This record gives sequence, structure tokens and C-alpha cells, in this order.
Amino acid sequence: FVFDATPGPLAPAMKNELSGIKQTARSTWGEQQLFTQGEKKIYLDGRYVDPAFLTMFELNFISGSATSAFKEIYAVVLTEKAAIKLFGHVNVLGSLVKVNATENGMVSGVIKDLPTNCSFQFEWLAPFAAFERKNDWLQGWGSNSILTYAELFPGTNLAGVNKQLYNFVGNKSGSNAKMSLYPMDRWRLYNNFDKSGHEIDGRLRFVRLFGI
Repeated sequence: FVFDATPGPLAPAMKNELSGIKQTARSTWGEQQLFTQGEKKIYLDGRYVDPAFLTMFELNFISGSATSAFKEIYAVVLTEKAAIKLFGHVNVLGSLVKVNATENGMVSGVIKDLPTNCSFQFEWLAPFAAFERKNDWLQGWGSNSILTYAELFPGTNLAGVNKQLYNFVGNKSGSNAKMSLYPMDRWRLYNNFDKSGHEIDGRLRFVRLFGI
């Protein structure tokens, strides 16, 4: 079967060992965390991501910057709506919050709210390093539990990168796992695969149906 969960060491290993890859970023799937600011306690949805995530995707910073937001391991980037929910305004750079009533976090950036039709939806982002510190099992090549994103250098042939990737995880883990990158512009309509890993039409069937 085909799935998009990947092992923890994959992203740095791809960037260091394969040609054609400009940068990689790991991400958790999205989760709710309890944020506390003064007397206010609110559950917000978000992800732990590598710093490269902030530059790979079009996140518009109102305050802070993509290059400096994750310099501290307990930093947190909020969306406009999340900042307003917690503080009542968006001028919150450097403000402190408590996460899950145990960890202190510092707001290192505020980004514009994401469009409702965006592939990602979150209210906060925090450094993946903080998540990794609490979950050392991520170091194993059998830890298929997170998402991995890759950005290629302009002009790089995707088929050539996928040829390098095909047995990459299998060789590291001693498993039969095969791997390939799947282009983001195909996520929406071509999102299904057969047992051999070949792409089948997915949501495109509805487009054809409505056309008929």
C-alpha cells in the first residue's frame, strides 16, 4: 500500500546525500495544544516544522521573519487570528505564552492568516527540534510517523531524483520500502495510487463527472 508517513532521519539524509534537492523540511501532522496567556486558555491547531518550512512555502510575515523565527528552540509563530485570540492584537512579537501548561514559548513571528483553500491549515508553528527532543524514537529509519517536504533546485529533473530515492529508505532500514517525491501541484486531483504505487485519477473523476 502507499502512504505518506516518513521516517525522522529522511529529510536531512536526502538533503545531504542526494543531488538536485535544494532544501527539505519535516512536519508533524497537526495537533491541538493548549495555549495559556494570563487568564486565557485556548486550544489552537498547529504543527512542529523544520525552519526550511518557513521559506519553502509562501508564509507572509507581519512581524518577525522566516529566516530568524526559529533561532530559539521554544519559539512559536502565530497566525493573525491566533494572536488576536490570545492577546487581543497582533503586536505580540517577543511575548511569552505557556504551552500545555508546562512549557514556556516565545512568540517569534506573526503571519497573515492562510486562505481557506490553502493545502495547509494551522494557527501556530513551532520548531521541529522541540518535538524531536521529546521523541527520540524519531531517530530510527523505521519511524514512519511524520511528513517530509522537499524543494528541488530549478531545472532539476524529478524523475532523476526519484530514481535516487527509490531504494533510499529501504537500504537504510533494511525493509522493502520504496519511495518517490510527489509533486504538490498534483495533490488535489491525482491523490490515489494502486498497489504498485502508480498514480490513478483520484478526485479528477469528479471533475470529469461534473463535466459530463
